[in-house]
Amino acid sequence: MFDIDAVMTLCINPKCTQPENSDHNLECRNCGSELLLEGLYRASKKLGEGGFGVTYLVRDNHQNFEKVLKILKLEDPDALRLFEQEAEVLKKLNHPGIPHVESDGYFSYFARDSQKPIHCLIMEKIEGEDLETWLNKRQQPINQRVALNWLKELTEILQVVHQEQFFHRDIKPSNIMLKPNGRLALIDFGTVKEATVTYMAKAEAGKPGTIGIDSTNYTPTEQQNGCPVPQSDFFALGRTFVHLLTKQPLGEFYDAHTDTLNWQYAAPNIDPLLKNFIDQLMQRLVKNRPANTTVILQELEKIERKLYPPKVTTKPTVIQTPPKQISPRRKSLNKKRKSSPVSKPKSKIRIFCELINSNPWLSLLPLSLNFICIAIALLMVSSPLWGWIIVGIITMFFSCLSFESDRELDSNFNTITLLIIWSILVFCAVIEPQNFPYVFLLPPLMFGMFLFNDLNSAPKLNRYFSKVQTFFIVTTTSFGGLGLGVLVVWLWQYLV
Repeated sequence: MFDIDAVMTLCINPKCTQPENSDHNLECRNCGSELLLEGLYRASKKLGEGGFGVTYLVRDNHQNFEKVLKILKLEDPDALRLFEQEAEVLKKLNHPGIPHVESDGYFSYFARDSQKPIHCLIMEKIEGEDLETWLNKRQQPINQRVALNWLKELTEILQVVHQEQFFHRDIKPSNIMLKPNGRLALIDFGTVKEATVTYMAKAEAGKPGTIGIDSTNYTPTEQQNGCPVPQSDFFALGRTFVHLLTKQPLGEFYDAHTDTLNWQYAAPNIDPLLKNFIDQLMQRLVKNRPANTTVILQELEKIERKLYPPKVTTKPTVIQTPPKQISPRRKSLNKKRKSSPVSKPKSKIRIFCELINSNPWLSLLPLSLNFICIAIALLMVSSPLWGWIIVGIITMFFSCLSFESDRELDSNFNTITLLIIWSILVFCAVIEPQNFPYVFLLPPLMFGMFLFNDLNSAPKLNRYFSKVQTFFIVTTTSFGGLGLGVLVVWLWQYLV
């Protein structure tokens, strides 16, 4: 934005000797030529001049912002054709990295008392600074991350240009603008055309080789021979980034024997992946360069993934306590319970069991009753065989009650287990009824049964005591009950 009253208006008539004018004038005070171009624009500053034309900074009085005016100075049909071609191409291109030209941006201007038109082209002004100027102000070259981003950005701009069958033909740091927002723009789309026309003018003057626009070290061989191709832009793009990554003149790296640049040593902080790809862009032979911009973008994406792999966000690890090992038998029983959609009502026995389990010492009651019943049964019968049978039946009942109250195992399983145990003891009693030492087979057998149930068969004992304590409680109770039973039987036989 600007203050209109604070800016002077310049006359664009090439023959005017005093172009400076007040911004209030409509005509040049020196030559009388029109100052308000197309009723909109006033030239305020000359930006540059060459053999091809002159560039001005102009003000759009309606929209109140600045644009760039480019006028053709040469009176040559080929120059005019290329100038008109540039205007048409820029009208078609629509990208924030390319100067935009309005549909009425191309027009002809006539100076006072002149029948020859001056061809003009109004285009968008790219704010910022060209990379050549910007790099000279820095103390160091660009880094790898910036190089990757800029390579992708410029390739995307070239992709738009090439799709319109148009080649830039003069990519170099001075023709790349760095905007205030950090984005890049490619400018001077008529430079190569200007170089071609300039060469024709110098050839006619007998001065070949003195080209006004110097693109030495950036122009590939095929373009120097008048046969540019889309890959010619890739060559210049690679050379541009060699300069940006090293901040040194390209001529210092040139090897006359190979016609290549030996530059990689001057960029030690750049990964070889990126440096080798830049070398591929600068291959002497066109066929050895990337085929098109799509290939370049794909390769740059691969390089970026390798150099900067995306961060994977992982969920916080939750440490879980490993589940307690459950025996296969118990798993099968649990599956049966889960498969039942409706829970069974509690029986009176289950209620009685829960009452016993509420106290660890009461949970010993079923076990103690087993051995009390042994003594009672042996007192009631005269035959040890019948006594063992009655004891077995009673013990099976209380043992099932004990198991059911703690582990909630299948009562049929407990019954079968105890039946086998007592069958062995009965068999021993039948063979030698008077040999009471066989009675002492009971404690280890019952303790083995407790181990079979993970030392949890004694109701709730393991919840309050260690395994060693449980062992002693069970063993002491067993031997105590059996000892009492044996003592009573011996007394009975002695008295009878």
